[in-house]
Amino acid sequence: MAIAALVLLGGCATADEGRRPSGTTADDRMFTMVFDQIADKYLEPINIGSVATAALSNLSRVDPHLSIKMEDRRIELFEDDHLVTDWALPAKDEPGRWASLASAIIDAGRTASPTLRAAAPEVIYQAVFDGAVTKLDRFSRYTTAEAAREGRASREGFGGIGITVDVSASGVRVVSVIPDSPASRANLRPEDVITKIDDAPAQGLAQRDAVQKLRGRIGSSVILTIEGANRPAPIRLTLRRSHIVPPTVSITQIDDVAHIRVTGFSQGTADAVDEALRRAKAGASPVRAVILDLRGNLGGLLDQAIALSEVFVADGRIVSMRGRHRDSSATARATPGGSGESLPVVILIDGRSASASEIVAAALQDNRRAVVVGSVSFGKGSVQTVIDLPNEGELILSWARFHAPSGYALQDLGVMPAICTSGIAGDPANAVEEARHGRFTNAVAFNRWRMAGLDTGDKGRFSELRGQCPPMTGDRDLDLDIARRVLADRTLFGNLLIQSAQEATLR
Repeated sequence: MAIAALVLLGGCATADEGRRPSGTTADDRMFTMVFDQIADKYLEPINIGSVATAALSNLSRVDPHLSIKMEDRRIELFEDDHLVTDWALPAKDEPGRWASLASAIIDAGRTASPTLRAAAPEVIYQAVFDGAVTKLDRFSRYTTAEAAREGRASREGFGGIGITVDVSASGVRVVSVIPDSPASRANLRPEDVITKIDDAPAQGLAQRDAVQKLRGRIGSSVILTIEGANRPAPIRLTLRRSHIVPPTVSITQIDDVAHIRVTGFSQGTADAVDEALRRAKAGASPVRAVILDLRGNLGGLLDQAIALSEVFVADGRIVSMRGRHRDSSATARATPGGSGESLPVVILIDGRSASASEIVAAALQDNRRAVVVGSVSFGKGSVQTVIDLPNEGELILSWARFHAPSGYALQDLGVMPAICTSGIAGDPANAVEEARHGRFTNAVAFNRWRMAGLDTGDKGRFSELRGQCPPMTGDRDLDLDIARRVLADRTLFGNLLIQSAQEATLR
């Protein structure tokens, strides 16, 4: 069936809802999927009418002459002061009808507005879905097809040769080389310059274009011409692309303490930590304690947070998730076998440690497996589900809140360290002595923190509690020094474990 309201130049038309079939055009399919998924899966019940209205109101971002108004249970589209079309409003809980309405209004807008008519579909989707998610929480978002590809590459890996690059006047400069990658096996080195890619000049390429040319299907080949300060002449190499997952784990050892830095939670993060720790324990100078550094780690894959916790926790609850959708509520418990189960652990966090980082910190703290040092964490306690859209973009929706093993919700609250280093700039020995005498933590304070987290609506109380250890950012040697001192004093370490988990009641 044709659209019921076609707008002629200089005129306007009126139509009722329900006369346009759903799912017949690309716009129909996009709006139907987005509105259906929000109505079904979003963390809290949502008025889909307000979501759709916010989406359509954002058409003005594409053409400032367009505007949306609500009048007498009808939605009106204006170009400046001229009424283009109006439709009767569906019920607030009818996502399919709102999708048809949104698609029809955009069609009418294209007829009336040369700017909207000339805009690529992705430009329109970006605008309207950015408007839609303003009615949701700050972690729900729409990503374009290009951004979604980059996000998947970061989380799951991609076909490539294993280098990071930037562009220069002479070509594409190698910044770093991932160990055991096609690039490292071909002896590419930082500061090498790629002057040709598949025999085409690399000079003048934009960063994005250079990356796209280097990436490709796993198993495919790319030909590079390389120059370097320590190379007597240019060399021409053929490299076969493999599955590249950007590394998120590094380990250094000082005496018998392993400092494990985790910068994100992508595919293979937990296995990388487990394997690095097994090697360190079996080395000539075996590791006997761990500093797990999660400072600045914004999170990532939920399953990797659970798996990393299991590296250190043999038994007990890791995290519970509670949401509105029937599939969003679950509890994860540890299973034995991790390489760090018997090792003392200190976790470093700061104000940018978020989401998956907070799951790990809370799990190890509540299960008496780690002493947490640093400042209060970010307080992102929601779980997002990623929905693939017909245009290959993604709708990322918050659909559950996660709770620490002792039951408290981390959203807007975060994890409280046992030793707070916010504002401390002096001798780390003094901070350790303060901890020894109970200044930084006690069971009553931790219980108060947890009990506040059971009331997810008390934002003022959350702010007050977080002010006791304000979030800080940045890597400070002070935190590392305190961590080493705590691990060196096993009596203090044990006391801090008991104090920070003493009042935890599993729920």
